[in-house]
Amino acid sequence: MQDKRPEPLQRPVRKRSSTSIIITLLIVLVWAGLMYGGYMFIEYKMDENRKQITRDLDRSIKEVMETNALNIMLLEEKVAALSNEMADLAILLQETDESLTMQNYFREAINEKMEELTIQLERLEESLEMLKESKL
Repeated sequence: MQDKRPEPLQRPVRKRSSTSIIITLLIVLVWAGLMYGGYMFIEYKMDENRKQITRDLDRSIKEVMETNALNIMLLEEKVAALSNEMADLAILLQETDESLTMQNYFREAINEKMEELTIQLERLEESLEMLKESKL
């Protein structure tokens, strides 16, 4: 018996021609160029975005600093106004204290004078009584 197995198919061996090698190299070079170009484009866009973010951040910081400077000026004005009001109140308090002291002084002087007058009145009443008794 003969073995009737089919013979395995073999591919014919082809020699690579120089043109197919050149075409393959060109395809690889174009692919590498596209990859490098894409990488450079992404780097450029990222750099532009970083610059824009930096500009925006600098502008925001400048605005905050200007706002803070204005707020500080307003606070300084308010502090100066409060300081002036406190100085005025201190003067008024001192004047009030002096006024109260003077009122107390006058009150004491009036009380002393009234006591003296009361004593004189009592003496006059005694003298009047003596006169009335002497007339009788």
